[in-house]
Amino acid sequence: MTQGAFFGEGQKLPDTAPMSREATVAGHLEKILRGFEDVQENLLFHRVGAAQTDLHTAVSEPLEALQALLAETADDEAAGLYRELREPVEALREARDAFLRRDRDFTLSFFAMRRSFSRALPLLYGLRRRLPTLTPYWFEASALARAETLETEQPGSEPVGLVAKERCAEHAEYALYVPESYTADRQWPLILCLHGGHGRQDEYLWTWMRTAKSHAQFVLSAKSLDLTWSFGNPEMDFGSVLSMLDDVAARYAIDRSRVLLTGLSDGGTFTYLLGLRHAERFAALAPIAAAGFHPMIDMLLHEGAGKDRPIHIVH
Repeated sequence: MTQGAFFGEGQKLPDTAPMSREATVAGHLEKILRGFEDVQENLLFHRVGAAQTDLHTAVSEPLEALQALLAETADDEAAGLYRELREPVEALREARDAFLRRDRDFTLSFFAMRRSFSRALPLLYGLRRRLPTLTPYWFEASALARAETLETEQPGSEPVGLVAKERCAEHAEYALYVPESYTADRQWPLILCLHGGHGRQDEYLWTWMRTAKSHAQFVLSAKSLDLTWSFGNPEMDFGSVLSMLDDVAARYAIDRSRVLLTGLSDGGTFTYLLGLRHAERFAALAPIAAAGFHPMIDMLLHEGAGKDRPIHIVH
């Protein structure tokens, strides 16, 4: 059938179908989220002004358009979603404003931005099934064809998705990602990641989230007992982190032979310490931008600790 026969003579095929309200909202959100990511990944601290300009250019227009859209009166079906979107969108606005502040110490602005950005992400993740056109943001491009399968939850007693565990006598708090497709009839790989100085478990989880979700891997993001990892008495945090790992493995079918230990900055240094001291617990180590070479690392290396474990160093 020709276009003319279908639409009638003299009529033209529309250039594009009008975007649904959900697609418009998701489009704005994806521009904002990817804008934040791009600026953070390419941030140079001696070019803060340029980074601030880049963020303003990338996110301000879609952010303002999205806030205006959410302020409109919506029909009953969309009103609930709009109300639930206001909190994460407000957190994204706070993140932008914090990053654009001209503080004397930009580090404070950066940390404030990270806190607000990381507050928005789990809220948006909880709404992902109601915003299906935002799906490409949560996955690596190579995994999009399998997205539906990876998102299909199976009957089970243990929670999947984002799981938070409070501090207790055995360990500090931790954040956990459990693949939505989890079943207990097979064993699953796990990424154990350690935050940097001033970092938090619920923030650093998102560094690994997209990779883990795309490849059906667990992520255990550990919090240090103190503000950062205990370099003066590392055994304290050794016990805490290993207790977290045991706690997760007691509840889920974790493949103990496929546990990757990684960390950033202070967490990178502690990856060396924990990974060499307890090398039998990990398949490989990946310290990233380790903040310093602790004397204990040299001692452990001279003792041959971890000599049979692959170590991928990013610096």
